Amino acid sequence: MVLHSRVNPSSLSTIMAIIAEVQARELTLTMISLDPGMVKEAANLAALAFLDSPFYRWIFSQSNVEEVVSSLRWLFERNFASYAEKGAGVCAFNGGEMVSFFALLEGKDSTLSLWDMMKLGFYAMPFAVGFGPTVRMLRVKGWVEERLEKIMQDHGIRKDTWTLQRMVVKPGWQGKGLGTRCLAHMIEGTSARSHGVILTTQEEANVRFYERLGFEVVDDEVFERGGQLRSWTMWRRPEVE
Repeated sequence: MVLHSRVNPSSLSTIMAIIAEVQARELTLTMISLDPGMVKEAANLAALAFLDSPFYRWIFSQSNVEEVVSSLRWLFERNFASYAEKGAGVCAFNGGEMVSFFALLEGKDSTLSLWDMMKLGFYAMPFAVGFGPTVRMLRVKGWVEERLEKIMQDHGIRKDTWTLQRMVVKPGWQGKGLGTRCLAHMIEGTSARSHGVILTTQEEANVRFYERLGFEVVDDEVFERGGQLRSWTMWRRPEVE
């Protein structure tokens, strides 16, 4: 695998626009900062990848598959527009095909303010995805953010810690090591390495994936309103220079 980075230095401010070569399985990947023209493609990729996520299955429990994909696409398009604005999204391409996406946010950019949500059009969410899913989504969002704040306080995790969100690899490309290579390359090449990175996941298989990248579980909690849904919070400690 050869990784070519084309990441806007004004977005991930500490990364050099360099080319890094990592040999594995004869793949050539180009990593590019998410721009507005890529948002729809990235949102579609994420919608398909998160279709079986336990939290989203609960949020959209009354919807059929087509409705869930459409709703997730709507949500992610707005969410990813914010990533593009902040310069936080990273896309990996093999040729002209987007095969992976994730967002790596500096501490100050890790959550959406009420103004951000209004500006991005989230006020229309009950009409776009339904009232019930909107209520359940806000319950999950509130619970996750409250838990994360407490965990960071309990473990002395600084507010300038970076956050990893929406890590996805396109179905059919999973198991080839490209997600590991891309994410490791970005963490090592930005100040995320010295500030540390935190994330949440609801998939136990993802816990093992992130452990291989140096993350450790700092919380394993159950969201009881969703019928005993587990959520893991993981932290990659900052490295001292």
